[in-house]
Amino acid sequence: IDARQIVLFSPNFLFNSYVSAVLPELGEDNMEQTTFQEYIEHRLGRKFQCESPFEQLEYCLSETEEKIAATRLAGIQFKSDLAFQGLIDRYVNWLSSEGILFKNVVFREEKLITKEQIRTYFYSLEQSISIPNRMELTAEWLLLEIGKMEKKERRKDWVIQDIELLDKEEFLEAYKKLQTREQFSEHTFNDHQREQQLLAAMIVKKAFKPIKHAIKQLAFIDVKQLYLQMFSDWGDNAATGQWEAIGKLTRASFAQHLLHYEDAAPFLYMQDSIEGRKQNTQIKHLFIDEAQDYSAFQLAYLRSLFPGARMTILGDINQSIYAHAMNGAQRMDACFEENAAEYIRLMRTYRSTRQIVEFTKGLLVDGAEIEPFNRNGEKPILQKTEGRAELHAKIKDTIQHFKKNGHETIAVICKTVQECRQAHNEISKYTDIRLIDKENQTFQKGVCLIPVYLAKGIEFDAVIVYNASGEQYKTEYDRRLLYTACTRAMHAVTIFYLGETSPFLQAVPSHLYEGK
Repeated sequence: IDARQIVLFSPNFLFNSYVSAVLPELGEDNMEQTTFQEYIEHRLGRKFQCESPFEQLEYCLSETEEKIAATRLAGIQFKSDLAFQGLIDRYVNWLSSEGILFKNVVFREEKLITKEQIRTYFYSLEQSISIPNRMELTAEWLLLEIGKMEKKERRKDWVIQDIELLDKEEFLEAYKKLQTREQFSEHTFNDHQREQQLLAAMIVKKAFKPIKHAIKQLAFIDVKQLYLQMFSDWGDNAATGQWEAIGKLTRASFAQHLLHYEDAAPFLYMQDSIEGRKQNTQIKHLFIDEAQDYSAFQLAYLRSLFPGARMTILGDINQSIYAHAMNGAQRMDACFEENAAEYIRLMRTYRSTRQIVEFTKGLLVDGAEIEPFNRNGEKPILQKTEGRAELHAKIKDTIQHFKKNGHETIAVICKTVQECRQAHNEISKYTDIRLIDKENQTFQKGVCLIPVYLAKGIEFDAVIVYNASGEQYKTEYDRRLLYTACTRAMHAVTIFYLGETSPFLQAVPSHLYEGK
C-alpha cells in the first residue's frame, strides 16, 4: 500500500492543514485527506446549500426557540441512527413496485416527455431488475426518444431564426465544424438548402446537448421529492413520536434549498440506492479521525463507499460534541457486524503534561482510567474575573506570559463562534490575535481565537479558556466541550470565568490547579 491508496477523513480543513504540516516532519508522505463535508458538497453542492457540522452545532448551542430546537434535535438523533437506514431500505423496496417520482423533460418551456410517461416506462420493466439498472434502461429509452424529437425540432421556426441571427464569426465557426464531417465539402456549403440543413442540425444538437447530459446523469429522477415523500404517510413511521414535525422541518429546509447536516448521509444513501452506488475500489485503507462525532449512519455509509478498504476508526468518546452524541456515547463499531471489528482502548495520553492530564481527568465522570505520560509542567490555573474588561486585560497579560515562556502556538478557546467574534473585537485592541471562525482556514503558528469545535483534533503549546462560568458550561454536553477545550493544551492552560465557575470545575480537587 502506498500513500495514494490511503484516505484520511478528518474533522475539518483546519485539521487537514495541521496534519499536512506534521506528517512531513515525521518523515511520512501525506496521504489523501478530505472531510465528510467536502464529500457532501462534492456530491450535492449543486442541488443544495449544504449545512456544515459546525453550523449544525452552532444552531444547537444558540437556538432560543425551544419547540423548534427540540424538534430539530429529535430529527438529528433519529436521522443519525441505523434504524433510519433500515427505514430507507424498506422505503426503497416499496419504490421497486410503486411510488417513484420523476420530472418532466422540458425544452423551451415545452414538455417533450412527461413524468407520467417516464413512470409508465420505468414500471413496465421487469421488477426483478434492480432499481438502478432499470434507471439506466430508462435513460437509454429517453435518449432514443430525445434523438427522434431532435430531428423533428430542426424544422421549427426558432431554428431558422437562430440561423439568420448568426454573425460572421459564428458562421465561420460553424463552417469549420461542418468542414470536418465526411459528408460536407466546400461545394455543398454553397448549396443553400444543404447549408440550412447542416446549420439547423448543428444548432439543434447544441441546444439538446444539456438535456442529453442531464438524462445521462439521471436528472429525470425527482430525488428531492422522493426523500420528502418518505416523511409523509408512507409505511409505518411510528419510529419517533415527532415524525410529522420532523417532516415539516425537513420540507421547510428543502424549500430553501438547504440540506441540514443530519440529512446529508441519509439523502445520499437513498439517492445511491436508486441511482446506483458511487463506490471507490482503489482505496485500500480508510482512516476516520474524531470518529466519535460521526453518527452510526455516517460510518455505515462511509463503509459502503469503500468496499475494498480496511478501516481504522479513531475517536475519544469524552469529546463527543455533536447533537447525535448528546444522549450518551455511541460505540464506534455500531455499523459493523459482530466480530467484524477489533475494539482497542488506548488509555495513555501523550499530548499534555501530567499536571494537565490529572486536572482534565477530574472533569470526567469516568476519567480515572486515563493514564498520563510522565512529562511534568505547571499546574493549570483557574482564575476568576469581575467583568469583561478585566477578563480581556488578563487574557492579554496571560498571552504575553505564554510568549515569554517560548510558547509558539497559543489558543484562546471560546464556546461558540458568536462568543469568539465578540471577544476578538475587544482582545484585538490589546494584542495581535487571529480569529478562526470558519472551518476552511489554515493552521498557523501564533495566537488565535477559536471556538472549541474547530479546535478539536489540534494541539497548542498553551490554551486560554475564555469563560468557563456556570452559565456557559452547565449540561453534560457542556462537560464534553469544556474537557475538549482544556485537553488542546500541551504545556500550559489557564481557565478564566465570570461569576460562578462551572460545576464541572468545582468537582476537580483543588490540589490539581492553582486558584487565583
